Amino acid sequence: MATVPVTTPAHTFTFDIRGLPASLKPVAAQQAWETAVEAQITSLGLPSNPGDPVTLNTYAVIKGMLLLDEQFDATTSDFSPSVRNAWLETLNSTLDNTGTTVVNRAIYPDIANKMVNPGGAAEPLLYQQLASVARYVVQNALDVPFGSPLFASQVRVGMDRYVTGPPPAESLDIPELTGSTVQDAELDGQNMFVFSTVYAIAQLHEMKSFYTVDRLTEDFLSGTLATQFDAGGKLLDDWFWKRRDRMTEAERMSVFSRMLGTAGGEVPKDVQPNTGFNDYMIGFLAAVAEFDRQQRISDLFTSGIAGNRGNSLAMTMENVRQKGHDLAANMSLYGYGYAHFAARRLNADFTSTFNILKNQVIQKLFGVTTPYQVIERKCIADFGKAPDIVRLRTMADAGKRILDIVAKNSTAWSSASGLPLFPDLAAVAAARQAAAAAGVSLSSSHGPVLVPSVNVNAAGGPAAISVDDTEELIRQTQFWLAVNGVQYDDVDRRSQPKLMPYEPSIPPMGGMAPSAVPANGLGTAAMDKIKAMVSSGQTPSLDQLKALLPTGFAA
Repeated sequence: MATVPVTTPAHTFTFDIRGLPASLKPVAAQQAWETAVEAQITSLGLPSNPGDPVTLNTYAVIKGMLLLDEQFDATTSDFSPSVRNAWLETLNSTLDNTGTTVVNRAIYPDIANKMVNPGGAAEPLLYQQLASVARYVVQNALDVPFGSPLFASQVRVGMDRYVTGPPPAESLDIPELTGSTVQDAELDGQNMFVFSTVYAIAQLHEMKSFYTVDRLTEDFLSGTLATQFDAGGKLLDDWFWKRRDRMTEAERMSVFSRMLGTAGGEVPKDVQPNTGFNDYMIGFLAAVAEFDRQQRISDLFTSGIAGNRGNSLAMTMENVRQKGHDLAANMSLYGYGYAHFAARRLNADFTSTFNILKNQVIQKLFGVTTPYQVIERKCIADFGKAPDIVRLRTMADAGKRILDIVAKNSTAWSSASGLPLFPDLAAVAAARQAAAAAGVSLSSSHGPVLVPSVNVNAAGGPAAISVDDTEELIRQTQFWLAVNGVQYDDVDRRSQPKLMPYEPSIPPMGGMAPSAVPANGLGTAAMDKIKAMVSSGQTPSLDQLKALLPTGFAA
């Protein structure tokens, strides 16, 4: 068997990260894997010798073969046998162009040389590519033997085959489905911000703000409202003459019914109103309230016990994340199309309405000092009672803040980041106390920092949602649940994990009919019942059809 003297530079090598599992992509993990491989090769009788081109390149080829064979974990039972098999493969031999037997290891330095010269692969060479090319030229040595004038071209063909072929290792890791590199198709932050505005205006509409101004305008036109050529009269005059550019009562209710499932609005028959929104909203708020309760209990019983607090809250926190994702997906779905323009028109119309209600001339005519008292006076005069102003105003304000936080943190409702949803608020409180004792401030988005500070988010640990947003979400959730009189038992029941049916992330082409009512208006369950009745010899009566078919279809 001939030996092949080779003069070669000391090449450097690295990993081709294509096809590698996520566990082997960090540099530290790669270094640990290489150390384990080198220890195995040394134990087989080939000590490391970076000064010897044959040994250096043989080590590199063995590593590349293991990577190509998907031996990524040095702790598995088949790792050592795989190293031995690769080591034996390097001891095999082939023929050169003179017909002399040549050991495979002796060819590896020349292959590495030809890969980088002239104008070939750049340093450092890739373990997998060197091993792939080495296997290719050895397997085809009968056609183009080592030492042939075509050997360099054969190396080039092997390199091209490696690049144009499938990934060097077909990993069992599936592609990243969510996270920084893949957008969550269900969640659209802009749609969700639109949704929060429509939600707030809907509460203010129910508070009779638009109704009150419309009635004031009627009184103004009929001369029964004692305004003159003053600021109040000008506002009402503008409100009247700009009516053609303003959404009507029916148009507002149509938007509220479609997006929020509010009763009383007309929507097309092929469109399913968002009747599930209220359940998604209350379920999310109940989960947040339950998390806050569990957190306070955990702080009492696990204070000073490292690690226990996070473990005890992990399940509750992930339940909040899931319900937040369901709510966010629902908001995103019903925020497409005209919703973007409707929200802006509604906001502009309400701003004009509120300016009229805040006007001192108008308030003076009713002997009141706030815009809400104007609504109260007018509604009592017309209906004999006032709307629940405190509840609706709190729902509008707290609800919009809550939904804005959900929209702002749209990426937090997926667990792809690996971060906990909320920071450790107990650690934040402890850091604040320590900072106060030391006479410094903790940095926050609430106001400027006047002295050297400690970062709040750093104190709470890494989390998907910031400390400020977490505290605001909990605070506004408490406000919303309190004004709606939600009982503790109801919070406990609604906060329980629940498997929700999947809804599409974009409106269906045939109309918005997510689950129960297809675009043609006839539900699958209803059709199944009709088929069952006919197959059993029963003829459905008109009353039975009306009961089975959606409202509007049977009519």
